[in-house]
Amino acid sequence: MGYEVDFFAVRGSGAAAAVRWGARDRYSVLIYDGGRAESGLQLVEHVRRRYDTDRVDYVVSSHLAQDHTDGLAVVLRKLKVGQLWMHQPRTRVGHSEQELHVDVLARIARSRGIPIHEPFQGSLIGPFTVLSPSRDWYREELLPAFGSRVGPWRSKGRALDHCFRWAAFWAARQLGREFLPRRAITSAEDEASAVLYAEFEGRGMLFSGRAGVRALEGACSYAESMNIRLAQNLKLLVLPDSGNIDNLSGELLDRMVGERLPDGHAEPERTAFISLSERGRPLPHLLAESLRQRGMTAFATEGRHLQHVHDMPERSWRPARPLD
Repeated sequence: MGYEVDFFAVRGSGAAAAVRWGARDRYSVLIYDGGRAESGLQLVEHVRRRYDTDRVDYVVSSHLAQDHTDGLAVVLRKLKVGQLWMHQPRTRVGHSEQELHVDVLARIARSRGIPIHEPFQGSLIGPFTVLSPSRDWYREELLPAFGSRVGPWRSKGRALDHCFRWAAFWAARQLGREFLPRRAITSAEDEASAVLYAEFEGRGMLFSGRAGVRALEGACSYAESMNIRLAQNLKLLVLPDSGNIDNLSGELLDRMVGERLPDGHAEPERTAFISLSERGRPLPHLLAESLRQRGMTAFATEGRHLQHVHDMPERSWRPARPLD
């Protein structure tokens, strides 16, 4: 079965992606996050013009940050949608920012008769399986922690932190070692991202939203329990947006992608996408190096539209340049 993944450029932070799979006249479409409103308009135009339809079977909100949901509101208003998948947090402390975004999307969905489901571990969204979060972890640990912002990459000393990490990276590289955080901490809102995985004829793709190490480790454990062979079958990895290396670790990449290969291995045949603004950031290049050592090539949007395709009609687009 053929498939194609379109990954859209966004301004600032956020992410927007569309997936189409099937055969001619029997295609299905899923949208995973919508970026800001302008990205939502791009998604609508793309579905109508490139996919030649006005219907999306599944719309998925990985998590309820505004730079992922504004565009979904546009999609829900302008296209026919079969199902909306999003978490619906209730904190009992008035209206949180996430609850406000839920209310907007839910109000549009109800007005258009679109059923709403919550993407918890084990849920099936067409051919996609939700690997994380589990319902219990979300409700008992993550939801009560919403609003508690953590993570070293949000610190005031970010520029100095970047310089230190570059120095540590180059020192580790000279010693033949890998430099990635061993145990970074990300916010509960980010860890609540719906992590999705699907396989088409043994070719796997994984969408991670803005999930951190805890969520992705849980996703790997669940995949292993379901006999899903991530490291062997993964052909496309959509990384946590903005390429924050605090969302990953070397041990985690070993489980998701595979262990580092010896020097001189064959050219990478697997792909990773990172959503970056046009200005970009230096730290994703550290991540690109770690992925390259595992036989995976990283590409960043940086103002460009990216596509990953297998056995689908050609578009005659130019090959993208990977991150150095």
